[in-house]
Amino acid sequence: MATQKRNPTEIWADDLFSRREEAEQLIAYMESVAARPVMREDKRAYTIAVDARYGEGKSFFLQRLAEQLGLNHPVAFVDAWADDLTDEPLTALAATLKAALDPFVTNPQISRRVQDFMVTSGRVAKIMGWGLLRRGAGLLITGKAVDAAEELLTGVSEDVRDAVNDGLGDVGKGTIEDAAAALEGVGSHALMAQRIAAFEEGKAAVQQMKESLAAIVASLDGTAQHAPIVIVIDELDRCRTTYAIRLLEEIKHLFDVPGLIFIFAIHSEQLARSVSGAYGSTFDGRAYLRRFIDRQYNLAQPGLTPLVAKLFDEAGLRREAFTLPGLVLSQTKDLDPSVPELIAEYMRVYGLGARDAFALIDVLQTSAVLAQSSLIELHFLLPLAIAVVQGHPPGTVPQAVVTSKWVFVPYWTPQSSDVTEVTLHEMTMQLHEAAQLTDRDLEERRAEGHSYAARFISRSRANADGSYPIAAPRGYPRLLAAVARFTNPQLEPRG
Repeated sequence: MATQKRNPTEIWADDLFSRREEAEQLIAYMESVAARPVMREDKRAYTIAVDARYGEGKSFFLQRLAEQLGLNHPVAFVDAWADDLTDEPLTALAATLKAALDPFVTNPQISRRVQDFMVTSGRVAKIMGWGLLRRGAGLLITGKAVDAAEELLTGVSEDVRDAVNDGLGDVGKGTIEDAAAALEGVGSHALMAQRIAAFEEGKAAVQQMKESLAAIVASLDGTAQHAPIVIVIDELDRCRTTYAIRLLEEIKHLFDVPGLIFIFAIHSEQLARSVSGAYGSTFDGRAYLRRFIDRQYNLAQPGLTPLVAKLFDEAGLRREAFTLPGLVLSQTKDLDPSVPELIAEYMRVYGLGARDAFALIDVLQTSAVLAQSSLIELHFLLPLAIAVVQGHPPGTVPQAVVTSKWVFVPYWTPQSSDVTEVTLHEMTMQLHEAAQLTDRDLEERRAEGHSYAARFISRSRANADGSYPIAAPRGYPRLLAAVARFTNPQLEPRG
């Protein structure tokens, strides 16, 4: 029985980052692209890369984008990270595309053409499986050979399989600079006529596969879910680099058909570095990736507060575990921020992004556990925790990158005329400086009458050995040092 489709409001019900508007803009753009005439003979499909850093909701966005697109178009969703275990991108793409077209099997014309596609894609996969020079021979093929070798790889038939494999065994494992050199050792084992026949066989199989895809697109005219067919590929930047490259190359060479749109989720900077690493430090990974991408869409920077609030709740943290200072919005009104709101504001002051929220909440959660029910003075621990996330030693004060409009007015009361404002970072520095003072120096500061930091820090009582409990403000460096020993390999500090 078909799954009941949700409407857009239901699809985006848990949209923390307000991505629905971006999705609808991207859908409108894709549909406009699909309506354009094909301008180039050598480029028919269209590819869009959705670019964002880890933690900014690429997977959430693409899953719901795919679901909304599915209201009007056939959509295939590929989890590249899960599929790279098979090391067969073509098989993964063909399988998910077939699944996307399954609702049309009641239409005899579409069903027949889907079967044609499965047969021809199977032939192509078989031919390519015999001719994988890079993997089968253990050769290192440099960037110069990529284009030329790709054509040769699709041209090895069953007739010459054994001869090619035997010949490649004699080539060795040196670095291959061009396709001719890659096959140089094969010459004594395979006739040129066999090579030509194999090449033609491969070209014919690929062409038949493309024709079957084009026939599927054409047969969708007049159906409820019409062209373009959209193939959404998530987690590409988390795959093994060799698999990501193969997937991109197979899309380029095998699926270049009008009426197909591919959407990739990537962190382009990270993927470009990985490609450069695979092909050598002098290889331009960015330029290489541009060959496969027609348009890059950068997701808008997400709001930090909704993400922090979600992570805060998921970590089992409670508002009652933290004390918050009195804050006002500069020259405007009193503030009563929630703990997630205050955390998000400190993150902005010290230059942390959405990716860092995961590590910061992890540090705060572990701190709360180790503090053993003692209240945590958030406005002192939080900047020190941010420094730890940035890779600094426990007890370090981070460097502010912006000035918040949220300020402290330490001595303000309705009866007081003292409205001296102290920025978040200034308060951090005052508390840090006071924490380094001796008890006598703190007492002198307190005697001056106007030293909030001295009064606050002096509440820490030393142990018999002169150290401070890790749950007391002057013990926070020791607390964070203990937290740092609980390493989460997936949330390593940025430094």
